[in-house]
Amino acid sequence: MLPWHDDLLTRWQPRWDWKVLGNNPALPWSEQLLERHAGHWDWEALSENPTLPWSIALLEQYHERWDWDRLSWNTGLPWSDMLLRHFKNEWDWVGLSSNAQLPWSDTLLAQHADRWDWERLSANPQLPWSTQLIQTYDPYWNWATLSGLRPLPWDAEFFSTFAQRWFIPLVAEHQHFEVDTVSADQ
Repeated sequence: MLPWHDDLLTRWQPRWDWKVLGNNPALPWSEQLLERHAGHWDWEALSENPTLPWSIALLEQYHERWDWDRLSWNTGLPWSDMLLRHFKNEWDWVGLSSNAQLPWSDTLLAQHADRWDWERLSANPQLPWSTQLIQTYDPYWNWATLSGLRPLPWDAEFFSTFAQRWFIPLVAEHQHFEVDTVSADQ
């Protein structure tokens, strides 16, 4: 393994592919390393790198350089409600809606209900899935997508609660749930 350190980056600075370096999780990432080479980094690549020393301060420091769409998909950020609120107008809410590392909760969903991409949320296995959650946002879900989502609390009662909404061919693919255990009349 190459012994990554700042002197190596500096010595070969004109020859590096800074996009590739920006995606390299093996670099000794620090705020100092980012600052020393700020003019050379590919900020789109850095925005995707989950191993940077992410913090609100770091995001603020290079606010204009980050690719906020790519950051929204990054699973390595220290996701919290405070982080979401702090940069709420910067995020790509489609990317956030798919990001499994957000601290998903009923409260988080409610606080930003008008910003989420419900199509993407419908496919996110990390949401705190419950009958109550689905009932609360019933009109927003993509029911075909939900019908194939394994982390839902599948049982006969759950199925019956939303019987008229399911896309039955996808529900039938669940190995752990037999659709024929529920009456078609329900």
